[in-house]
Amino acid sequence: MAKEKMLDYKFNLGWNADLSPIMVSNEELVLADNAEIIDRGGLRKRFGVEPVNSTSYVAQVEQIISWPRDNGTEEILAIIGTDLCKVDLGGNKTVIQALNSSRIPYFFLQDKFYFIDPGTEYYVYDGISCSPVTPNPDPENDLSPIKRCKFAFWHSKSARIFFAGDSQEQPAVYYSEFNDPTFVQGTSVVYPTRADGPVKGLSVLMDAVIVGYRYSNWIWRGMDPKFDAVWERLPTSHGPLNGDCFTITTNSLSMVSEGGVFALSPSIIGIPMDTEVGSNFISNIAKNRVLSVIKNITDKDRVRTIFDADTGLYMIAYCDDGTGRNNKLLVFDWDLKAFSRYEGIKINDFCQLQNGDILLATENYILRVNEDSTEDFGSDGVARIINFHIKTSKYNFGLPFQKKQISKIYIIFKNYGELHELNVNLYVDDILRHQFAPKGDNSGTEIVTYVKKTTHVGNNFQLEITNTQYSKVELYAVGFEWKQVETVGDRA
Repeated sequence: MAKEKMLDYKFNLGWNADLSPIMVSNEELVLADNAEIIDRGGLRKRFGVEPVNSTSYVAQVEQIISWPRDNGTEEILAIIGTDLCKVDLGGNKTVIQALNSSRIPYFFLQDKFYFIDPGTEYYVYDGISCSPVTPNPDPENDLSPIKRCKFAFWHSKSARIFFAGDSQEQPAVYYSEFNDPTFVQGTSVVYPTRADGPVKGLSVLMDAVIVGYRYSNWIWRGMDPKFDAVWERLPTSHGPLNGDCFTITTNSLSMVSEGGVFALSPSIIGIPMDTEVGSNFISNIAKNRVLSVIKNITDKDRVRTIFDADTGLYMIAYCDDGTGRNNKLLVFDWDLKAFSRYEGIKINDFCQLQNGDILLATENYILRVNEDSTEDFGSDGVARIINFHIKTSKYNFGLPFQKKQISKIYIIFKNYGELHELNVNLYVDDILRHQFAPKGDNSGTEIVTYVKKTTHVGNNFQLEITNTQYSKVELYAVGFEWKQVETVGDRA
């Protein structure tokens, strides 16, 4: 029988952790660690990082915040240990306020930074001094519940600040008077009309405040609670794992939930609660892809998310080992709808600056994402290799029940010089049969097409490819030359 060729260069659906490997399509990967899907096909090694502070803080960086000022500048604030600090571009810190908490709710208003040390105090910082908020003298004002809250959100539509997460009134949502963060009437509070449990977080979708509970989301719309405010439940039985699981994404509000990763369309607002909504209103982007990953998260209150509109990457930092610290990063390419997993980087929090830079809060260091870097950076201050590791689907060339013999394996990749190499394992019917290492060269050509001759026979063929060098990787395609055979067994 004549030999045929198969070339696979479209890995555009990325990592599938849910399906059995035999069910994963050629456009998916059984494993995609530290791999980024390339827009027009292929894969590359993910970004590296560089430290902002050259000297260790000798503490966990728990939270990092970008505060845009009215004069056009931007200040970086961070909770380092249990201190709220101002951090300059060289990573030098100045303590603003000692805290009892490792994470604070905050908002910006009138060029001031307001924040709560939950259970302790409600503060205002003007860039120079920090002090407790002076309450409005109105006798109806009551800020005592606000000092216990874990969430705060300034709603631009109504010019009110919303507070939630009161340790004594967990379902409650408080709101301030118009444009006055110092004034919250004792009666300015709403509750869900059913037992939805404690508030998990606050966010916004279009002009509505979204209040997330464990298995539901409520919205507050309008400007004045006496005339036009609407408080109603959205038609969904899913809520965020915590407040940082809400993220504004392309044409949607996304949230990491018990049941997956859900993207809420703005069109869901105003839909009656008793309506069975479809994917046009809310879709689970993790379903049949990485739902098993979400369900195996061990420290749900630690999950952090960010969306980079410039790259289209939606990143979820999570823990799956029970240590209480995030140890992995689930990444979704919003344009390609492809997942991958980043390992070797432990992220407590994200922050995106006005210039597009993404900062990462980690143990002892604030890191900056650097697309040109080929290194990770550990809590000990030592640079580490980024381990590129992918595993393809099982190729049966459209003949799942017939034996095939492969005579050549093709690996097409970018040439990064003679020291650059990929390590390739060939699995035939789940058994490791062959190992080889395609290398770059000094020819000056941009692309290397590596051909490996072989005579293996089987039903399914799978490639595992790694790179453990301080090097970039761009893998464009893999392929096989093969023919159908009648023989039984494996000729090596």
